[in-house]
Amino acid sequence: MKAIKFLWTIPVGLLFCSCSEPAGYQNDDSSLEDIYTYLADNFESPDALHGVDCWWWWLNGNVTKEAITRDLEAMKSRNFYGAMIFDAGGHNHRGGRNVPAGPLFGSEAWNELFVFALDEAERLGLEIGFNIQSGWNLGGPRVTPQYAAKQLTFAETKVSGGSTVSVSLDMPRTNRDF
Repeated sequence: MKAIKFLWTIPVGLLFCSCSEPAGYQNDDSSLEDIYTYLADNFESPDALHGVDCWWWWLNGNVTKEAITRDLEAMKSRNFYGAMIFDAGGHNHRGGRNVPAGPLFGSEAWNELFVFALDEAERLGLEIGFNIQSGWNLGGPRVTPQYAAKQLTFAETKVSGGSTVSVSLDMPRTNRDF
């Protein structure tokens, strides 16, 4: 029980630590006008620490080095702190158009683009994170069916009770090929 209490205090403590006043702000009973002036002066160009992160979708892996540089430079020019890369399918759900396929998530070509994005982000002083799966397939070309995400399926077969029966059960339907 002590471990649970301790683990619960970590996020709460981090929340309070992250709510500290910005550098340069004086909380000495400043007037509302002083507070307004501080906010107005720092709103358009906040310190990078107070910047915004975004989700950076690499739809269907369709990215290029030129697009990576352009996107990251645009983020930097608007005072973003960083981005979270999401390589994802699902672009054509709900009537959306297909996006031409780029390199397969986790392939050598995809990894080369990912490392390039990290290098460009470092050059620009941006933080990058990424989702460890591509869309809904939980893996890349190196993940074999043995280690892939599993799908729970079931089938229903009705039998009459009161006696011993021998029934051959059909394999439940699945959209997986293993």
